[in-house]
Amino acid sequence: MLSKGGERRQIDALPSTVRSREMKVLMLGGPRTGTSALFAALSYLGFKPYHHAAVGTSPELITRDYKLWSEAICAKFMGQGTPYGREEFDKMLGDYDAVGDVPPSLFVEDLLQAYPDAKVILTLRDPDSWYQSLKRTIIHWHQKLSLRILSVLEPEVCGPLMTCMPLSLDIITGGDWSDGEKAKQWYAEHYEKVRRLVPKEKLLEFGPDFQWEPLCKFLSVELPPPMYPRINSVAECDLVYGMAVDMAIWTVAKKAAVRVLPVLALGVGGYFYRSSFGW
Repeated sequence: MLSKGGERRQIDALPSTVRSREMKVLMLGGPRTGTSALFAALSYLGFKPYHHAAVGTSPELITRDYKLWSEAICAKFMGQGTPYGREEFDKMLGDYDAVGDVPPSLFVEDLLQAYPDAKVILTLRDPDSWYQSLKRTIIHWHQKLSLRILSVLEPEVCGPLMTCMPLSLDIITGGDWSDGEKAKQWYAEHYEKVRRLVPKEKLLEFGPDFQWEPLCKFLSVELPPPMYPRINSVAECDLVYGMAVDMAIWTVAKKAAVRVLPVLALGVGGYFYRSSFGW
């Protein structure tokens, strides 16, 4: 199937989708600014948010969605193909009423145009602390040689992740992951862009002291018990990436077993067969 621009895109292979939920919340804060805790908070409040934490639990979604986000990034930032709009986003996000974190938060103008009635939440963090956290977690893991090797050995599970997240990091850092000043410049410009494009009455600047009260008031929902979630520390982020690596290793091992075990069994069986006849 071809896009309106005439090129063949992966997103065009998916059927058109009628949204099962109205898009209500766009979480446009940068990565490592409390987006995972906000994902948990919105889930607790009855929303169905889209976040890489949800995608990461399913190899099938990893394979599909990270490939599609990579395609969207290349179209928007590199001019490679027709950019995604409402129709394309609905194919990925049609069953969700909130979306955020990277890569989605890179698509500020696109998501605002696709879902003009949605409210916007901008999670806040000190820029210096933010970059150090980004460097210690996402950048740290995507510089690992072991993860790069796994992406070659298991292209269906690790490959899409190792394509999509580095593309996102390149946008955030200007292509130099070690340049904290460029990253912090992106952070400042990204946040100013959101403030400029979103009417004040539809925007919640949330944090760094995250509490239920302003969030629930903004979303017009009932105030829950007092403890706002505190999750996705550096250790927890390491755990998530470690689980992804373990899943890829297990997949590689299973594929190897399928290829090797029959040959090994044939060889062992042949040995004993020959031995029984004194060959």
